[in-house]
Amino acid sequence: MLVFAAFVPHPLISVPELGKGHTARIRHTLKGFKDLAAELYAAQPHTILVISQHAASVPGLFTVNQQPHLSISFASFGNLTDRLTVANNIGFGYRLKESLETSIPIALTDDNPLDYGTGIALFHMLRQIKPESVHVVSIGTAAVPLPDVYQFGRAIDRQIHLAQERIAVIATGDFAHGASRTSVGGYNPKALSFNKDIKTALEQKDIKTILLLSKARLENVAACGVQPLAALLGIMGERVFRTEIVSYEVALGVGYLTAAFHFS
Repeated sequence: MLVFAAFVPHPLISVPELGKGHTARIRHTLKGFKDLAAELYAAQPHTILVISQHAASVPGLFTVNQQPHLSISFASFGNLTDRLTVANNIGFGYRLKESLETSIPIALTDDNPLDYGTGIALFHMLRQIKPESVHVVSIGTAAVPLPDVYQFGRAIDRQIHLAQERIAVIATGDFAHGASRTSVGGYNPKALSFNKDIKTALEQKDIKTILLLSKARLENVAACGVQPLAALLGIMGERVFRTEIVSYEVALGVGYLTAAFHFS
């Protein structure tokens, strides 16, 4: 049973030890994390599915991590303090793969620690939840057309309907880089309009516009959030839901959007 669904960004500067003085630049995003973490706690999930483009480690394949215990670590970025370990719901992962192996390309992985995108999302979203009280499933998207990613989300949703436990879904990613003239990687005049179009489409529940984003437009902006968002929309596809934009801002040239999906 699905009890919670949200989309969150994963800015490295949101981790105080990494962001140092830059965390103030994303105060709206940090408040969004705090608000959604409270909602997640209230939902009392047994299992949390986290969907990230960075979790995919097999070219052309969707992935599900089957490492029994999943570690969150930012040691590769110089942060040796913030660490966390959570149990994996490997049963859900196996059932998902078995249901898809003849229709959608999917592979089992055992990457550990988790990718930084998944790690940052969990770092914030588990603030009020005891790690030993939940299980996590780390899912990676594949570099395939967005309608195919949406169908992958539909397949995940079928497994959610079959599951007995309370399940939360968190898709994580950032949107277009280069959205301001102070962007670290240089200014991209098309980035800001891209981010605003995604925000508007979500507000209007215009799934078609998101799924039909052209390959050329996607290649023009670095937006790792589009695929996880497409998968999440697939999970929500047959539900009656309302999208709440919890926060949106551009910091260091990157579009950070936080959204809750309310359903009955």
